[in-house]
Amino acid sequence: MFLSLSLWWFLGALIRTQHHSRDTRGLHRSSGPVNTRLKSRTYAPVWFQCPGKTLSKIPIEPIVKVILGILGVLGELVLSKAWTLINKDGDFVAENLNNHSHTAMYCFFGLSGIVDLMMWYNLMPLPPKCDYLIFSACFWVEGFLFYFHLRGHSEISVRLHTILYIVIFVTAAAFLADVFSTRQQSLFTLMRAILLGLQGTWFLQIAFVLYGPNPWKNTPSNVEFLAVAFAWHLFVFLAVSLVLVAMFNRFCGKKFTTDNQLEETISDEEAGRILLETS
Repeated sequence: MFLSLSLWWFLGALIRTQHHSRDTRGLHRSSGPVNTRLKSRTYAPVWFQCPGKTLSKIPIEPIVKVILGILGVLGELVLSKAWTLINKDGDFVAENLNNHSHTAMYCFFGLSGIVDLMMWYNLMPLPPKCDYLIFSACFWVEGFLFYFHLRGHSEISVRLHTILYIVIFVTAAAFLADVFSTRQQSLFTLMRAILLGLQGTWFLQIAFVLYGPNPWKNTPSNVEFLAVAFAWHLFVFLAVSLVLVAMFNRFCGKKFTTDNQLEETISDEEAGRILLETS
């Protein structure tokens, strides 16, 4: 789920900046104070719209988040038959605590989808960038729960989950930083997509190490190698990201400028003509 959403965010960021560059270019061609019109534009939501006249009108990503949140809760509590949190003696059921921890995570991500839908349809007045703040809270809670999930675990399991919650907290901080940012940065959006993808691949790494066909032994060398493994995870993501951005620049005629925005490359003659029109 995280890997799919990461790829969608990455492609969505490239598509969004492409449309942004076209809109900005159109504003430069129009009359009136350009800076005023640029400042009056609303910020982009935390989720990405599908391309096309029809699909762009449907908040597919928020709907998917709500559906996956509901399915996750049902899977953790109903299908696993772990809805009982406190037994007849008034004690917590230890074997069900992990399911309830995952349920809390699903509920927060589902809440994020609900907030997205409320803001999309203007169901109630919410502060600007509330969707970014809620999404940041989702990752803070996820990291918080994983941080306190290490009691009694082996050293190799602790190292795996420590790397995971560090990535989660960094992701939460990235979304929180956008709440207080005066302008949205394209590279910042791509970074969040990479961080989310890292979570997805590291979840697979945890599953392979602890529950794979040949679970790793809890040896010092295996524990030490996990840091090297994570470095290669990050290396692959950065390499693939550079390739995707290069392909986008090559086939869509865009380039990254110094202000971290994707802009259209225009000729000197066309730039001069636009300057004459605006003056």
